[in-house]
Parts: sequence; structure tokens; C-alpha cells
Amino acid sequence: MEVMAVCGSWILCVGALLATPVYTELSILGCEDGSVDVVEGTDQLFTCGEYQTYGPQWTVYDDEGQALYSGSCRWRSCSPRSNLFRLQEVDHEKSYTLYRSTLTIKNITRARQVVCSDSPTRASCDLRIINNRVRESIIGGSVAAGTLAVVGVYIFVCIKLRNIIKGENYNQRNRTHYLQTYGCCYDLQLGCASNISYIKPMEVIAVCGSWILCVGALLGLPVCTALYIHDCPSGVRDVTEDTEVSFTCRQYTHQVEWSSFDGSDYWTIKDIGRCSGNGCTSLNGSIFFLQVKAISEKKYESTLYIRNLTRHQDFYLHCNEGKVAATCRLRVIAPAILKDCDVYIRDWQVHATCVVEHMYASDGMYWCTWRVNNVWLTSNFQDPLTEYSFNTRIYRKGACYANHIMPYSPGNYTYSIKIDPGVWSTVKTLEIVPPGNPVYTCSEVVQEGSNVSCKCTSSNPGTPPAEFSWNGRNNDALYVKNVQREENGNTHTCSMTWGPYGYIRRQAFLNLTVVAHEEDSVTVNNTATYQISTETSLSDRRVQESIIGGSVAVGTLALVGVVIFACIKRRNSKQAYFS
Repeated sequence: MEVMAVCGSWILCVGALLATPVYTELSILGCEDGSVDVVEGTDQLFTCGEYQTYGPQWTVYDDEGQALYSGSCRWRSCSPRSNLFRLQEVDHEKSYTLYRSTLTIKNITRARQVVCSDSPTRASCDLRIINNRVRESIIGGSVAAGTLAVVGVYIFVCIKLRNIIKGENYNQRNRTHYLQTYGCCYDLQLGCASNISYIKPMEVIAVCGSWILCVGALLGLPVCTALYIHDCPSGVRDVTEDTEVSFTCRQYTHQVEWSSFDGSDYWTIKDIGRCSGNGCTSLNGSIFFLQVKAISEKKYESTLYIRNLTRHQDFYLHCNEGKVAATCRLRVIAPAILKDCDVYIRDWQVHATCVVEHMYASDGMYWCTWRVNNVWLTSNFQDPLTEYSFNTRIYRKGACYANHIMPYSPGNYTYSIKIDPGVWSTVKTLEIVPPGNPVYTCSEVVQEGSNVSCKCTSSNPGTPPAEFSWNGRNNDALYVKNVQREENGNTHTCSMTWGPYGYIRRQAFLNLTVVAHEEDSVTVNNTATYQISTETSLSDRRVQESIIGGSVAVGTLALVGVVIFACIKRRNSKQAYFS
């Protein structure tokens, strides 16, 4: 039995160890070195794994360190989801017990860091945002660097060749072999013949010099910088329906061509028109209008105007000069309208809410966020957006909501809301003022048999107002009926609480002093305590009664003495008369 008990304990121990969650090291695939280059305005997918039952917490931060998104997955259920952030859980391809979750960020513009964490492990990825112009500059710089490197190699070989030819003991065969092998200037300029008897060093220097002059002339030619659409630096531009918009294609030298195509299929490209240095030709004048302007002696820019833009014109605009091109995606929007916006404090939390209506985006992406002063708050639409029709057009509406712990530092806090597509609006400014000290509104000295009515308050209750209570009860009023002598010396506590988690807690104490019913009460402030002895009052009354009694007794004795004296006097008078 002892062996069985020991074995059973070992089995239980091993089972407990096996039941303990195993924390595998998290990583973000494709971002093993901690950073990745992302083209602004594009979509990017991030995969975090591996884990078992409980999924990691995803957080996306902007360049100010404020959270743009926070979500997690558990048992194939991921939340929250928005139009800019799509979170889902997938199986691991090599295990049925491990999972991965993927976060897709649409139209990256503000995101700068992605973090997935599952305590105690954590993985992060910094996003290096680049746009098309930066990428083209990098490519152009790489081409220039490669050209300079080739020139350097040619110069090095030419100098080496010159040194070889100048050698006195170098035979003709070796010279010819070296020239045929390294080529450089000789093969291209003089030709390579087997009957060459001698090559003068100055000839080699002249040939290499001609190459250097040729490369210098090439480098001195005007450099054709990449085309770009001035009004669309990120590659995506929001344009409001029923308005006139313009796009300017800059830095072309001869002729630029405009076209459009559907984002889902490049082969749906449609020609719009072309512009040279002398003028423009539009192929669809009823919708588009083209204009040209010279910006330097050999540089031009072409502007394309779209009259009365409709929501169906959410295409890609394309301008190109030969193989050099620039593209801009049109995101047609109807800006949101805000209604019934309010910011208020309840239970020491700030609640911000705003009804959003009449918004539309051709890409179907909607998001909202709240900001207090310069700090972004975690927020989103409270419920799924609702579609509705107005004037034969489809719009969406919803409520943007955020809440956070009330700040306790004194000052003004301005709350603003940003809706995409739409507006940036300041909603309300809250003033935070901490309270003063608690006081009570009654005297500590009361008459026996009277009633006590007292309120716990403060000369500065604070903003928002503090909470006051008597003796731990949720009531700021104290009422004691028919105070008795036995309650003399009782203490009642006036408590004040303010701020989240009871940031400020203060108290004031009421010490009752009960006096006799007919005695004049003494009015005191609520910070002093007085005691009056009822025994002293009773003894004074007895002294009074003794004095009165003595006076009556003395008067009575005096009257008796006068009567006795009169009687004796009368008797003596009668005896003298009869004698």
C-alpha cells in the first residue's frame, strides 16, 4: 500500500505538471529582427504564434505611443473587429493543439508599432513607413551608386593596365593577353589585334581619359526625377462626393499621359488624355479637364480636374511618361454628421459618446477615436454600423463611445472626436477641482430631549462634487431624535470621499455634549468640546433653598420675640397700676 501511495502521488504530480499551461515563445512572422518596411496606404498582415488555449493580446500604437487598437482571440472568437483592423485565429499547419492569430491592418497611415503579448512573453514589430516617392528615391540612389561603382572599376583597371604596359620586361604576348582579358578601354576604343607590336602608355591614358569624360558627360545630363501626383503624397486621397477635385502630375519633360483603372483589375484601364509642353488633349471632356503649366525651362506639370465627382468614380488615377509613372487611389466619401455629443463623469469615470450619421466611404472602412488634450483614447463604434437610405443613396450611422478613469490632477481637459470619413470636432471641456476639508453644520452642545439635525459638507465640495456620509452610511444628513443624557460624549463621523479609487479620503468628528433641559446651551464651533456638570447645578439650587429657609426661620423667631417682649411689657404695666 505504501508503494501504491507513493506511485499515486507521483502520478498526480506528473498530471499537474502536464496540466500546467506551456508558454511558448511568441514571435511575429516576417518581423524577426523587430522592424519591417511598410508602404504607406497599403494593407499589411501580421501573424503571431504559437500558443495554446488563450490567445495573445494585440495592440497597435501610433508614433506618439497611443493605442490605436487593442484586441484578442480565444477559442476561435476574436474581438473587437473594425474596418481598419481585422483579427482572426488560424490553426498551426503542423499541430492540432497550437494556434496562430493574424491581424490585418488596412490602409496603413498612422500605425507605427504592432505588439502581441501573452504573459509572460511578448513580441513587437516596428513599422518603418515609406511612400512611393521615398521608394523611388532609394531605387534612383541605388542606380547612381551602381553607376559610380562601375566607373570606379573601369578607372582601376585602366590604371592597372597602364602600369603593366610600362613594364620593361613584359613581352608582347602577355600584353596582348592582358588586354584581351581585361578589355577596359582597349577593346572598346582601339580594337584588339594579334599583330600589335607595342602600345604606348600615353595611348592607354588617352583612352581611359575618354572613358572618364564620357561618364562625366552622362552624369552631367539632366536627371529625370520620378513623376509624382502632388495632391496625393500617400498614394490614397479622400475626395468628397458631389464636389470638383483636381490632381497635379509633376516633373515630366516631354509628354505625360493620364488614365484610370479599377483597383480590382489593372486591365480595365481607360485613357483620359495627354499633355505636352504646348497643351493638352482630353479624350473625355465631359468629365475630365486637363491643363498644363511650365515649372522650369524643361519641366512641366499637368493638372486633371474632375467635375461633380460621384461615388462611383472610386478608381485609380495614373499618370505616366514612358515607363515612369505615378498612381493615386480615389477614396470617395460623404463626411459624417455628429449629433447628441456629450462628455460626462459618472462613478469617477469619464464617458464620451457621440451619434454619427450620414457617412459613406467607397472602401467600406469606418473608424472613430476620442482624444483628451493630446492623448488618444481607446475607442470605437459602440455597435455595428447601420445602413440606411436617404435620397436614394446608402449611408451608415452609429455611436462612437469611449470611457476611461477620471483624471484627478486639477485642470481643464478638452475632449475631441475624429471620425473617418468625416470631421474632427471639439465636444466639451471638463474642469477637475479637488475638494477642501469636510465640515458639519450643527453645534456639539445640545439640550437633553431635543433633536439633532446635521449635514456633512464642505465649503469647497470639488468638481465633480465629493461624496459625503455620516458613520459609514450613504447619507450626508445626520438626524438624532430626543437626545438623552446617556448620549453625552457620543462621536459621529463625517466622511468625505473624492476621485477614482478614493483618491482623497478625509473625516471630521462630531462629539455630542448633552446639557439639562432648562439650562441655556452654549454655542460652540465644531472643532471644540465643552462639558457642563449637572451635579454642580443641583447643588447651587439646594444652597438657594437653604438660604430662603433660613431667612424664613429668622423672621419667625424675630416675630415670636417681639410678641413675647410685648406681653412681658404689658404684664409689668398692670402690676404697677394695682400696687
